Amino acid sequence: MGSIGLTEMLLIAGVGLLFLGPSRLPSLGQALGKSIFNFRRGLSRENCELEALSLEQRENIEDK
Repeated sequence: MGSIGLTEMLLIAGVGLLFLGPSRLPSLGQALGKSIFNFRRGLSRENCELEALSLEQRENIEDK
């Protein structure tokens, strides 16, 4: 459970094709891809900031 197989992906694409039509489906896929990319980039930035804060706190504790 948790991963999507080929059958599920084809079913989702088929339903999307029925509801949106063949002309709007590529633009929806492109928008979804950009959204996922930006979300991952934002998470990466947050992880870097948290690591920097953690390192700074460890250095402050060691200095005391």
